[in-house]
Amino acid sequence: MLRMKKGSARFASVFIQLASSCRGFQDWVAPIPAFKDATVGVRRIGFLRHGNTLPSSIDWERPLSEIGRQQAIEAGQSFGKELEPFHPFLLVSPAPRTMETARLFCPTASLLPIQSLYDGTMQPGGSAIFRKIGYAPLLDYLENENQQERELMHQLLGAYARETTTAIVNHLKETKSSEDCTLWIVGHAIYLPSAVVGLAQAAGFDSEDDSFQVALSTSTHEAEGYLVDFDTQSIRYLQRPSNQKQ
Repeated sequence: MLRMKKGSARFASVFIQLASSCRGFQDWVAPIPAFKDATVGVRRIGFLRHGNTLPSSIDWERPLSEIGRQQAIEAGQSFGKELEPFHPFLLVSPAPRTMETARLFCPTASLLPIQSLYDGTMQPGGSAIFRKIGYAPLLDYLENENQQERELMHQLLGAYARETTTAIVNHLKETKSSEDCTLWIVGHAIYLPSAVVGLAQAAGFDSEDDSFQVALSTSTHEAEGYLVDFDTQSIRYLQRPSNQKQ
């Protein structure tokens, strides 16, 4: 089940709270005047979390499990098919689990590893807070009752959003597409929804629109993610069919 909004009033209060911080929600990524020019040919950007992994003492080395492989394939054959054609390059965290997820999700695409997409770049502070809160909606991190931890996550998640958006814009300036397509970003929870928020902010979406709640209040499941649609200026969650039945 997706954890969705409890009401627009709560969203508004959270928005005001974050906006008042040094790296608040509204300041994560400022609107980019040339953004629309950079995204010519790309009407949608999808964000996909890697599939289920096997345990490892070293985070970087965690491989996909057989379940994770099947999840990645299912994602590609469900919402992946619905969002074709794809941009010829997928931007991917270089961690093995994300690289393998991307290959299974779209076997024909070329993968472009982006070091800043790896969530391990947020260690040790981000990882320590993650061990405390776990896989949870973005809002749980942004509303952390511990002020020091909350401010740290604002900084880390804001930096991730800015770096991801910058990587997307730079990539699209260099690799124009001749047809309307979907560009995919394959990375990690909980950082992906922060990148979604940052991208929508950079694209000039109305930050008070209810669709922002999707990125703020949804727990990102394995081999699922988000779609930022420039035509409708909206964000929606992408869910695998097998997970919809649970």
